[in-house]
Amino acid sequence: MKQRRTPWVEKFWMKVQKGEGDACWIWLGKRHPRSGHGIATIGHNRRTYAHRVSFALTTGNWPTLNVLHSCDNPPCCNPAHLREGTQADNVRDMVERGRSLKGDRQPNARLTTESATAILHSPLNARQLAAIYGVSQTCVYDIRARRRWGHLA
Repeated sequence: MKQRRTPWVEKFWMKVQKGEGDACWIWLGKRHPRSGHGIATIGHNRRTYAHRVSFALTTGNWPTLNVLHSCDNPPCCNPAHLREGTQADNVRDMVERGRSLKGDRQPNARLTTESATAILHSPLNARQLAAIYGVSQTCVYDIRARRRWGHLA
């Protein structure tokens, strides 16, 4: 007897753990190793992000822009937590929610918050400060002009 294949839509929803009420619906399948977003296979071996598939299946429209999470939880597939938006919207959300890597949270930061604040308020000139902190004079100028470390007071 020939075995009936489960349609990909059914297979997709079988890999989503639906939470109670307004909780996140967690993708139980494969995830992207860095971002944590769910990776779904649709149709004939086409891979895409699970939250985009959830959005498409529940709205009836395949997204033309990014699909953004209001919950900041990458494996979430709850359609109530998803909306379509631009990359600028995504970046704005990231900054507003404090998820951006600024200051010494940057992996390649050469300065600490304390040293950047000291540069900002120091009476020394850029050449002296650059030598003290091991950065370029341009870096000192940029800090003082608020092009770098602009979030400091």
